[in-house]
Amino acid sequence: HGPSEPSISSICELALSIYRDKTDPQVYEKAKKYVAEKVVHQKTLLIARFYRFVFGKLTMRGLPQIRPELILWPKWSGISVYDIGSWARSWLIPLTILWHFERYDPKRKKRIRFYIPFIRKKSIQKVHQWILDHQEEDGSWYGVFSSTMINLMALNRLGYTLDDPIMKKGIAFIHSLQDESEGNLRQQPFI
Repeated sequence: HGPSEPSISSICELALSIYRDKTDPQVYEKAKKYVAEKVVHQKTLLIARFYRFVFGKLTMRGLPQIRPELILWPKWSGISVYDIGSWARSWLIPLTILWHFERYDPKRKKRIRFYIPFIRKKSIQKVHQWILDHQEEDGSWYGVFSSTMINLMALNRLGYTLDDPIMKKGIAFIHSLQDESEGNLRQQPFI
């Protein structure tokens, strides 16, 4: 046996915690202890950190801190969102919205360094439009569970409710990936 891979260890411990009632308590405790002592979440893959975030095992601080202004950089600049692979882009663009609301809550007047209001407003509008423009006919973003989840989370932070047709379409896609056969609920990651 070699050393364990941090991302896989992190996801396995998360799965054991979700299904704790169906898991041998000793196995779960051993996995939990291992992850707490050995896994540095900043060194795990983004997918592992995202799932831990979705299930409340990691705060936003465990995800990349990206500002919405990134969307304003032109393609020729070398640091455009279009220099990032499409799958990563489908996560990182909506993640900027989550970071905006994490770092700046207008109700608390918490400030972000280097925050220029009119540029931030334009960035948020552009990210918002990007999210709307990239929802697929089936309700997904790129046909992937995690991309769809984070885009729905961003839209929710932008004020969309679960009753909105865009949200309903995305949620229907997530449900389409579920299999409830044999008394179990399984969620496939993509189509």
